[in-house]
Parts: sequence; structure tokens; C-alpha cells
Amino acid sequence: MGAGFQGYIYLGDFSNKTNTLGDWVTEKTWSTLNIGIWDYYTTAHTLRWQYYDLDKKEWYELQRGASNWTSLAVPKGNYWVKVDVLDQNNNVIESKTMGTDGATKSVIDAVNVTRESNGDYLLGAISNNPYMSYVAKLYNYQTGQWFTQFNSQWARFRAQKGVKYRVQFEIYGWNRCLDFKGYDFIG
Repeated sequence: MGAGFQGYIYLGDFSNKTNTLGDWVTEKTWSTLNIGIWDYYTTAHTLRWQYYDLDKKEWYELQRGASNWTSLAVPKGNYWVKVDVLDQNNNVIESKTMGTDGATKSVIDAVNVTRESNGDYLLGAISNNPYMSYVAKLYNYQTGQWFTQFNSQWARFRAQKGVKYRVQFEIYGWNRCLDFKGYDFIG
């Protein structure tokens, strides 16, 4: 038996892709979501990156140029990210869109809602990023309103017996909400 072929073959090299966009590539950092796309265009073109905030129903331009990478630094939510391939006259040749929640690597790992023997509830959240700031918001289903907020990782709360509440834990950094988790409980 001979030694045969040694080394690595990238099968994408045999695909003869030209003048098209390929697959999405994403990378989460502590502060942003980096998004890229394979750009196989050989003709002169510009890439226009935009995102759409589904809650606000508004488009925002991220960048325009030759880069096939962009960074999305938004509060965690519901978004579409779109890249357009523009010709020299700014006409759209091709578009691709992906959905994302804009999440980063800074996440809430666990939450705590524990009723103590004195009737108070101990509320808390733990994140994988120790340098963030925390908020805990309380919602009363009976009144239909958010009624208090604790600006800390841990808090105590005295609930009314039989009332349904929602506690939402949020972590903040880089001037925006990076992650949130909600939990319902009955006092």
C-alpha cells in the first residue's frame, strides 16, 4: 500500500461559487454578536448591513462597504439582520436575512425565587459575567402593572397571599440589557 494523499481538502474550493452569498457565520463575545457571511462575489459590489427591530418595527443601517462582517450591539430582543449586495449603481443584486435575539456571551445562568419561612421571597440571579449590573423587576398580574424594581443581584420581597407575580431578572453592560429571564410565582 502506498502512502496515499496526505493533508486537508476544503470541499468548498471545488464548488465554483461565484457572484453569490454563502452561509452565515456568527460569533458571540461578552459585549456583541459578530455576524459574517461568505461573500463569493467577484464583480464590483458593496455590502450593506442592516437590522430590523421587530418590537419597534424600524430598520437601522449598521455599515456599508466591503466588509463581510459586522457587529450587532443591541439589547437582547427580536431582530432580523439583513445584508444586501449592491452593484455600482446601488441597486440590490442579492439579499439575505437571518433572525437573532442579539444575545451575547454574557448570560443569566440561574435564577432564584425562594419563599422563606417568614413569608418573604428571596429573589436572585447569577450570571457568567461577574462585572455586569443587575435589575429585578416585579409585575403584578392582578393590577396589570410593573410596580417595583431592585437594582441589585439579590433582593427580598413580601408578596400578597394568592396574588400572581412575575419577576424579570436582567443583566446590563455596555449601556444595554444583555440578557433577561422571567419567572412567575404566586404569593
